[in-house]
Amino acid sequence: MTKYPGITLDHVMASGTLPEFYDYATVPIDYTKNGKSEKTNEECNEIEKFNMRYFWDGGLLSNTPFRELLQAHEDYWVNVEGADKIPDLEVYIANLHPSKIDSCIPPMNRDGVKDRQNDITFCDRNSHYDESIAHLISNYKKFVTQMKDLAMRAISKSNDTQLQKEFENILMTPITTKDSRYDSRRYKDLLKGQFKLTGVFRVERKNDADDVFGKTADFTLETIKQLIEKGEHDAMNVFI
Repeated sequence: MTKYPGITLDHVMASGTLPEFYDYATVPIDYTKNGKSEKTNEECNEIEKFNMRYFWDGGLLSNTPFRELLQAHEDYWVNVEGADKIPDLEVYIANLHPSKIDSCIPPMNRDGVKDRQNDITFCDRNSHYDESIAHLISNYKKFVTQMKDLAMRAISKSNDTQLQKEFENILMTPITTKDSRYDSRRYKDLLKGQFKLTGVFRVERKNDADDVFGKTADFTLETIKQLIEKGEHDAMNVFI
């Protein structure tokens, strides 16, 4: 078995597990250590224990990982594919927790208050700001790229070797970062990885006055069918 098999069922389960309702979701650090072994069961269990990472629902940290998606899109095409031009990106966000309630009076009973607290905790709070920042950074990159090209043309016409050297030194200046992945990057590398965010479509679940605190643990067939129908209806309203 490959050491990194890509996204597996383990990862899917880890993305939506709350230990207060279910057991911890685990994902092996190295899938090759899960194969058959001549070691005793006790020794194997000890190896497996240290080979596992334990997860909670990612929504507790970042329920709408919009900025992480944008960075992953850039990193993949630049670092993995080595592409000179990154494909444009269109994003679809399904917000399963209503960001607003229809009533001007908030819920007053404990169950309703806890339900609203969960919705506020898990709803999409950051993607609008992240989208604005993504467009701003894209505009900055376009501006700096155009200024760089203008400076290069001007230096070329003047045939000033000293100015050319100073300009190249600026481009080779190391960037300031706390992320070891980018320690080797220079100013010139900041101009790479431009792509256009062509659109962000948000489908949001509507507020239901009959919702209860434990709705996230309701996986009955009837509820799932109702959620599918409501989701399709909400999605059609967005796209139409």
